[in-house]
Amino acid sequence: MKPLLWKSAQASYIKNPAFMSYGAFEEKRPVRVDCSLGINPLPNLYSQATLTMTAASYGCYPRGGAHGNSALAAYVGSRWPSVTPDSICFGAGSQGTISSLSRILGGSGATVLGLIPQFIPALLEFASAGANVRTIALPQGSFAIDVDTMIAALTPVTTVMYLDNPHNPTGQVLPLETIGRLAEACQKNGTLLIVDEAYGDFVEDANSALNLPHENIICMRSFSKGCGLAGLRVGYIVIRDAELRACYRELGLHFSSSAAAADMAAELLPRLDLASMREQVTALKGRVLAFLASQKGFSVAATHEGTPIFLVSWQEESGNLYDALMDVGIQTEPGMFFALEGHNAVRLRAPMSEQFDLFCALWRE
Repeated sequence: MKPLLWKSAQASYIKNPAFMSYGAFEEKRPVRVDCSLGINPLPNLYSQATLTMTAASYGCYPRGGAHGNSALAAYVGSRWPSVTPDSICFGAGSQGTISSLSRILGGSGATVLGLIPQFIPALLEFASAGANVRTIALPQGSFAIDVDTMIAALTPVTTVMYLDNPHNPTGQVLPLETIGRLAEACQKNGTLLIVDEAYGDFVEDANSALNLPHENIICMRSFSKGCGLAGLRVGYIVIRDAELRACYRELGLHFSSSAAAADMAAELLPRLDLASMREQVTALKGRVLAFLASQKGFSVAATHEGTPIFLVSWQEESGNLYDALMDVGIQTEPGMFFALEGHNAVRLRAPMSEQFDLFCALWRE
């Protein structure tokens, strides 16, 4: 019998460990404190919520067609009045929207520019569509993002620049003025700028790229992180360029966010006190960073005080920090998921607030 041909026909990017493992990796060892995936570390954000949903509405496709939900659009508009409902498209988290974008912008003639480390699955979505993906390596240690370096890396054939802000895995945040300068440079170059704000709810709304008028900006946001609705799988993308938005609506993944999830999100989100949530997460992260500073042999890359994620490196260069932590029951995200070489760095999400003391005790081991 002739061997099946699918293995030999696989694109090389599929063998990338970040593509194979991110979000699908299952740890077999016991997990006592989960600091891995990027959820909100505050428990029970909606503990007092009682949802009253009617089953009759679930026999139809989501209201508003392939990419709409009027109640969710009204919520987004209440936070950013300059964002019009017709410019918003909803999908299954920011990952769902980047999948749709890659189908439209990632053809064989496209060149996509990103960073290392970064949320690599987004870049690999473009690679899967046939685009040429180029990356800028952030400086070891601080991994600080320098916009001038990014601007200098633009070439006449750069189709798309992808930036996650807040940055994943370091949690650093570029100010709005800096994003605006990058957008202007991209616009002069004929380049689209994708700003992935999956962790944006941990930062003040005033810092969002949604406040910028540039038509070459595509801004993606998710209700999974700061809003604490990861299980619903609802996110959205704002595209101001009418022609591109029409392409997205026609060619993107249709009905990727369920009617039930969208309706539940629309009912829950207005109840969330974002200011209080941000204050509590900032305090929790401060406690975690202060503890790590007391532990010899570790360093933390540039980060923002309010984002719950950060990149921790171990001075034991030949050591495996992920395994060392996992051996005591602390699960993180290995640096390889972000295309970092070696095994001495992990992305750590602040532990759930009630597990802080246990986290510290296990780390000391």
